[in-house]
Amino acid sequence: MEVLQDRARRLLRILDVNHDGRLSVEECACLQEDSWLFPNDASFEQVLDSTDRSFVDADLLWSLLSDRLESDATGGEEWLRKQYRLLRSRQPSSGIDVSKSFTGSKSLYWMRSKSALGSLEKLWEDFCSALQVEDIDQAFSALWTSMQEVQLNSSKPFGPFEAYSKLLQRMPLSIPRFQKQLDSGADPLKGEKLAVIGAGPIGLRAALELALLGAEVHVFDSRASFSRMNILKLWDWAASDLLELGAKHLLPNFLTYMDHIGIRELQALLLKLCLLAKVKFHWNSAFKAMSKIQSPVRERLQLVTQKVLTQSGKPTGQEDVQTFSSLVACDGGKSKVAEHLGLKRHRADGQSEEPRSEIAVVVNFQNHKEVEDRLLVECPRGATSDEIPLVKRLIYLQGETHYFIMTVDLDVLMKHGVVASQDLVNVNQQNLEILARQVVELYSSEVRRIYSEHDGAFGVDIPRDFWARRSVALDPLGRPAMSVFSYHADLTWLSQPMYLFDENLPVFFAGDALREPFWPMGEGCSRGFMGAFDTVWAVRCWAKGLRGTSLMKLRRSLFDIASQVNPKNYGKDVFLPYEHAAPFAGLEWLSVPGLRWPAWGFDGRKRPMKYIFTVDPRTRYISYKENPEENLEPDTAASLMCSTCSK
Repeated sequence: MEVLQDRARRLLRILDVNHDGRLSVEECACLQEDSWLFPNDASFEQVLDSTDRSFVDADLLWSLLSDRLESDATGGEEWLRKQYRLLRSRQPSSGIDVSKSFTGSKSLYWMRSKSALGSLEKLWEDFCSALQVEDIDQAFSALWTSMQEVQLNSSKPFGPFEAYSKLLQRMPLSIPRFQKQLDSGADPLKGEKLAVIGAGPIGLRAALELALLGAEVHVFDSRASFSRMNILKLWDWAASDLLELGAKHLLPNFLTYMDHIGIRELQALLLKLCLLAKVKFHWNSAFKAMSKIQSPVRERLQLVTQKVLTQSGKPTGQEDVQTFSSLVACDGGKSKVAEHLGLKRHRADGQSEEPRSEIAVVVNFQNHKEVEDRLLVECPRGATSDEIPLVKRLIYLQGETHYFIMTVDLDVLMKHGVVASQDLVNVNQQNLEILARQVVELYSSEVRRIYSEHDGAFGVDIPRDFWARRSVALDPLGRPAMSVFSYHADLTWLSQPMYLFDENLPVFFAGDALREPFWPMGEGCSRGFMGAFDTVWAVRCWAKGLRGTSLMKLRRSLFDIASQVNPKNYGKDVFLPYEHAAPFAGLEWLSVPGLRWPAWGFDGRKRPMKYIFTVDPRTRYISYKENPEENLEPDTAASLMCSTCSK
């Protein structure tokens, strides 16, 4: 069943010819004509977008399709075979202009609808469509200026929800996470000024949650752009979390049936949310040092950052000094904050030997968005050296580019003249491209073999000149999007998940700075988000008075539990509750304490699931043991994050 659903997801992505995040009725014509999915015209009408009948609601379509596959797998497989045969019979489309980054272009739906919008609505669409840091900042500045004219209906302070509340008065907008925190009125971190080092996905996710809980949050990053082009896998609950954050509004190309996302797209989404929540950003600002100082009220952290040049990252000599209540370090596996504090990394398996290193190669080829591009079979679980010589493992995903990441032995790189030594400096880019093209051709040969053996049911016979017609993509800084890097095969983590200057002054860690992820399994984002919630909870408990060894014990216990989450169990043996069944249609209003909706429908099919969790570990972990010292009175139940994701 999982294989069929993967093929169905890919079918919907292929049908989205414009890649604008919406499926037009024209694009779905081949589905509408088939009685297996739509027995009659009325059933097709049910999946049309309620605001524009010329489009299909992708959520409703995916829910219907997944339900049909659950109830009739045999018929579903034959239906999918037919749809793929129809796709292969189409003439190649002209694709899109690949001279620019795909994610830098506005959605076609946005361009179609913009002329009908009012002034504020136009600025909002500009903001939603922006995907580069500079564009997002400029769009938000214009949006915020325009919103000053909007008078709120209430005189109460709205804090981080001021922008969201003003938008609500003018547009049919919904960001569930914002709304629930706004309704709760809880602000346990009010009055705290917190620094977050690092604007990667985990740093931004932590910064957002801290701001929603009332803190004044400042984010520092040594870069001023989102230049990484990695594609991240999303576990179900992580994708659900992004939907809860309004991804469908703020990221035009985000669809609920996608199971991966470009890291730049993810950062853009979270940056927009942080700006809406009044998070302040300091770009080109690298961590230099910090120390404890005594203020008139209590001890505080003095943070020293230094300005760096955009292109080279070299310091300019200009420094900035600010004081904060506490700090969260999300500055990567080679954390400067951890180094400054003298914290060491240890192997996660407890062994004392130096961790073994592996070498990875990343290469991005242009994605022309033509039919033959969209039909290419992804390889999210990885191919091995038995299938593809020259590499130990290869993963291929589609996004704004054709994204390949592979582990390669050092002797292969040296034999092909990519590097001259094991320190991986002075990479020969020309030879790296030659090697990468050899590998993708080997991958294509394997796909062709599978195609011939299985009659090409769910793939495409890749044209012999396909890769020759696709150049290496350029990153946002105009550089070839290829790289060679080393990573630890034996995962490492910090010796302790937080640091205490004294019992009143903690420094917290999250993301790669705390625990190195195993990238082939998609741990970085999915596990990292859960670690961000753990960190935010520890900050919250500290703000409520938990101190010293009790605070350290709490953070350690959360880290130990989160370490049990892995790609094999996806948290199902760790999270509590991992999932809840959604209410029956028409009964969403019914709220009875202890009421649990059945996971299986009367027709024998599994029903849509909700993932219910907050930063409170009692809502997330089965084995979590409450500590009476944590001051765990609820901030209010309305702050609960609740996401719906069809299984």
